[in-house]
Amino acid sequence: MSTGSAPFEGESEKEIFYDILYAPLEYPEYMSKSLSNLIKKLMNKDPKERLGHNNGIEEILEHRCFSGTPIIDILRGVTSPPIVPQLFKQSSQIDSTSVAQLN
Repeated sequence: MSTGSAPFEGESEKEIFYDILYAPLEYPEYMSKSLSNLIKKLMNKDPKERLGHNNGIEEILEHRCFSGTPIIDILRGVTSPPIVPQLFKQSSQIDSTSVAQLN
């Protein structure tokens, strides 16, 4: 979501699954070191080494990427997130049949 594209791409599901297991993640140059570090820790190939494995969401929210972000207030709706993404389509323009296929 932070780059607008999937972390792994391929011609087939088999290629994508292979890359998920074995290919290194590449980060765009414009991505902050804090965000790339968070993604690296969340996407660790070893599930036991992933950020959040030990203490769940609390461990993730302690990452420096969230420093200064009032996560609890955002979740409660007390304040707005620092960045609100712009939608490309109005909800009335979304094809309901393609959305139904996602379920």
